[in-house]
This record gives sequence, C-alpha cells and structure tokens, in this order.
Amino acid sequence: RARSSTIGVMPTLREGFQAQAAAIRRQAPAVDPDADPSELHKLRVAIRRLRALLRAARPFLTDERAESLRGELRRLGRAIGPARDADVFAAQLRGAASDLDEEADALVRVQARAEDWRREAYAAARAALDAQSFERLLHELDAFCAGVFVREASLRGLVRAESRKLQRAMRDVETDEALHDARLKAKRVRYAAEVAEEQEIVDRAKRFQDVVGEHQDAVFAEERLRAFSEPATALVIGRLIERQRARRVSARAEVPRAWRKLAKAIA
Repeated sequence: RARSSTIGVMPTLREGFQAQAAAIRRQAPAVDPDADPSELHKLRVAIRRLRALLRAARPFLTDERAESLRGELRRLGRAIGPARDADVFAAQLRGAASDLDEEADALVRVQARAEDWRREAYAAARAALDAQSFERLLHELDAFCAGVFVREASLRGLVRAESRKLQRAMRDVETDEALHDARLKAKRVRYAAEVAEEQEIVDRAKRFQDVVGEHQDAVFAEERLRAFSEPATALVIGRLIERQRARRVSARAEVPRAWRKLAKAIA
C-alpha cells in the first residue's frame, strides 16, 4: 500500500482541484449528441471528482466558497446526467439488436423513442453549458483554485473519513437504492485515494464500482424500458426487460466478492 503523506498536502489537493476544473473547461465545448459519448462522460466524471474532492477536503478547508461551488457543481451534474444515462441506454439497445431479428420493427420503434429522449437530454445539457451561469462557474473555479488555502494534515485521514461512510452504507444494501448509494460512496473513496496515492484502494474501489455500476445500469434500463412500452413494442420490451433482470442478478452475485477485497484495503 502506498505510504501516507503529510508533506505537500496543500499543493496536492490544490492540484487536484485545478486538474478537475481544467477538465470541466476542456470537455464542455465537446458535448454534442453527434460527438463521441465519451466526451460527455469525461465531463461528468470531472464534475463528480471535483465535488467529491471538495466534500472530502472539508476538514482541510476554511474557504467558504467551497460549499457554494459544490452546490453549483451538483446542479450542473444534474443538468447533464440524463444525457449520459441516455447514451448508456442507447448503447445497450444497439447491443440487443443483433439477436432480436424477429422483433426488428418493434425494436426500431423503441430505438427511435430512445434517440428522441437522448437528443432532448443533450439539448438540456447543452443549454446548461451555454448559459452565463456556467461561464461564471468557470471563473469562480479559477479564482478558488488559485487562492484556496488548504490546512496541512494527513491525506490518509481524508481516505479514512470517506471509507467509514462507505462501510456504514454497506451494512444494509438489500435494496437497489441502498446499493446505488454505496456505489456513490465508493466513488468518493476512490477519488480521495487517488489524491492520497493509495493505489490499492483505487484499484479495488474501481472494481467495486464496476460491479455495482453494472447492477445500477440494469435497474435503470428496466425502468426506462417500462416507460417506453406500448402495445406495438410490448413483446420486445418484455424480452429486453428479462435480459436486464438477468444482468442485475448476475451483478448482485458479484458484489460480496468485490466488497470483501475493497473492505480489506480500507480496513
């Protein structure tokens, strides 16, 4: 496991803030429904990373701007989140097309509705990114990153604080909502561990995220499929839902093993 550090905490955290703020500025212009979906994904990840760092760094910060920025980033994330969800869902539908030839017409109808939804979601995301409030946010982030004072402390403490929240969340993950909440907390652990250079925790948190993310994607896909259901597509929707349920069961079965490995690393 990487050595914890109390040296150079201020530049390390500040550089983490700066890197994610720069990524947000860099990725925002590339968000477009006809662009590579990874462009939007990179933007969403940068927003989440910065929010998580600001949250985890609370014990080290005295700057009141941090909480305001977290709120603005949360609102921005909610504005672009549906577009990312739509990208993931559309990709799943494309993957299903290869072996549903007998239901091709119905599948085309479902895909058309999914594409309409995706473009609407991208329009909302683009509107948020083109708004003056986003430009103000970028300027506020620049000012914050340039002038923020970070108290010196152990970065390992930052990881421990986020790990305790995850451990509490994992005590009861019987519901889909509870497991999804644990996944979000695992992301915060991972982002904190990246700053603290705790590579073992980073790797195991990523694996845990992947497993639980697969589960959540299946849950979301089933909900969206039900919303798209109509008489002309009922049969193909039913078959697609069956696949998502099987995917969810498979992912849920992988959770205990992935959690054991992560729990050992953060103990």
